[in-house]
Amino acid sequence: MRFLFNIENKILQQESLLYFDCMNDIPVEQVMMMVITTTLISVVFNVILKKIGMSPALGYILAGIAISYLFGLEKVGHQRLHNIAEFGIVFMLFTIGLEFSVDNLRRMVREVAFHGSLQFVFTSLVFYLLARYGFGISVRGSIITGFAIALSSTAIVLKYIHDNRDTGRTYAREATGILIFQDISVIAILLMVGIFSDRESSISMLLLNTAFHAFVVLALLYIVGHYILNHFFVIIVGTRSHEIFIASVLMIVVSAAILAHSFGFTYSLGAFIAGIMIAETHYKYQVEADLTPFRDILLGVFFVSVGMQVDLHFFLHQMGIILVMVLAIMTIKAAIIYIILRFTHWRITSLKTAVSLSQVGEFSFVVFEMAQNRGLVSGSFAQQMIIVVTISMILTPFILNYQNRVFKIFKRIVRDEEEPSTIKNPGDILIDHIIVIGYGYHGRRIVEDLVQKEIPYIVIEFRHELVKRGHQAGHHVVFGNAAQKAILNKAGIQHALAAIISIEEEKQAILIAQRISEIGEHINVVVKSTTNGPFNAIQAAPGLMIVNEPEEIAKILIHYALSCDIKP
Repeated sequence: MRFLFNIENKILQQESLLYFDCMNDIPVEQVMMMVITTTLISVVFNVILKKIGMSPALGYILAGIAISYLFGLEKVGHQRLHNIAEFGIVFMLFTIGLEFSVDNLRRMVREVAFHGSLQFVFTSLVFYLLARYGFGISVRGSIITGFAIALSSTAIVLKYIHDNRDTGRTYAREATGILIFQDISVIAILLMVGIFSDRESSISMLLLNTAFHAFVVLALLYIVGHYILNHFFVIIVGTRSHEIFIASVLMIVVSAAILAHSFGFTYSLGAFIAGIMIAETHYKYQVEADLTPFRDILLGVFFVSVGMQVDLHFFLHQMGIILVMVLAIMTIKAAIIYIILRFTHWRITSLKTAVSLSQVGEFSFVVFEMAQNRGLVSGSFAQQMIIVVTISMILTPFILNYQNRVFKIFKRIVRDEEEPSTIKNPGDILIDHIIVIGYGYHGRRIVEDLVQKEIPYIVIEFRHELVKRGHQAGHHVVFGNAAQKAILNKAGIQHALAAIISIEEEKQAILIAQRISEIGEHINVVVKSTTNGPFNAIQAAPGLMIVNEPEEIAKILIHYALSCDIKP
């Protein structure tokens, strides 16, 4: 595969030189002004879009289009920005890996291997025929075009699923399985682009090298995940430093991504495997909570880079044919996915999955750019397809946000129901439960009493040794920092009967109580304190009850002293 790296490196070097030739004369002040303007435009767009229920992805894309023309960047290469933005996809695939442990993936063989392969093969075949005989593209160019259009947007679809907490629903499971297969297929697509543009290398040797590299990568990551990762986290968590924990997780994600890429695969595939490895540990929920801000920021940069690739002059000149192509592509893709899933799923599940995956994905940008640079498709066709991909991604948030209203009407008409959830977070399987924060001495006594009274509960604890002790005792203890809303949501705080904060650090207890009150005022919170002083600022919060330890002990002592139960 070395020739692939050589060709790709030459292309990147040329694009980087173009980028620096265009950017060398721009002063630092103007660069900072671009960053500030981009942030401001993104915030304004997203505030407006949020009020009408739209995804932030659309706001970032529109911001990218705006700053591209405001600062005259429409002719500047964006490879550096695109490379940075790609790590948004890396972190997204990593968090998806956290949701799907090895056991979950075994249960998803049908979604990934069967449905994913059928969708990819049939969609590629249909669009190969359309490109070959409808647009007169060469055989090689038509094959690559079919592959590129078969891909859907991992970034937009999975972000929507996560934001709406639909990860456990059947349609989300099917969509995720198909997207996983598509992301793995990117490896084969890039390999095909190299094969079609190189007449000297042996195809059999290329395939053999790819299989060998895949085995090496998977073996290395498996050994690290199975034999090293748990011990590594025990050492890191033992430092009791949140900063070191986050830095260690970032190191694991980036290292796995770079390892996969160094063997010729995509960064996101390595990150996905790293997520699966960490999903087997006790730290998955805390890791996901810590990395979500990094993922969302880098995804924002990615969508800005997508907007910057839109050529408005070209779009206005060919607007009619481009819009027809967008409508045709999204309709055909949805129809193919619906037909494939309809054999095994109810209509509403098949339709929701089909609509969710009807757009063309972010990896298609890379495929069309490489195909153009290597002469497999013309420059005008590549720009046409880039705009088609962008518009389909812009339309997707609108479609996803309004699809539920349409599906409610559809269910009433066809009298069909959606299949139940299949994968659940710990908090999703509990209702009217008690969340116990802290598994120290008091926390253990509380849990033992709850078990005796058969009251459902879940414990959140940040100290590894106590989490391990809880598992040995057969108690339901998860590792995480309860001061983070993501961890509280994983524990099902919205459906909890109450939360009991039984930790010794009162400043941390105050922070946790504030976080719970921000989530919802209906949630009852009971917190232990040795003095009321630190809690004065939040005592007025509804649902908050502070148990003053010295006062309560004094009442109990007086009660026993005055009662008739005392015997000589």
